[in-house]
Amino acid sequence: MSARGKIAFAREAEKLEKEIMGVVNGEKNGFAAVAVGACSRERADGICRELTELLKKYPTAKFSCDFDGARARFDLLGNNAFISGAMGLISFGEEK
Repeated sequence: MSARGKIAFAREAEKLEKEIMGVVNGEKNGFAAVAVGACSRERADGICRELTELLKKYPTAKFSCDFDGARARFDLLGNNAFISGAMGLISFGEEK
């Protein structure tokens, strides 16, 4: 990804985080969720593809993924149906 692409991605991620915090803090109506867990890069990419497909059904919903090499964080924003469907798609290895 180019430097310009990275900056644009960071700006969009920051906007989404602000929107999510607006919901969490009660400043806006909506549904938001964050899922964090250990997974491989391949699994994180697979979840992103599945969430992208789900967005076709809920075009006003949003998500972002931050992968640090061992853990993935998915920020989700949308209506209750999107959040429920998205949480059903996200899985991280076995629980201990």
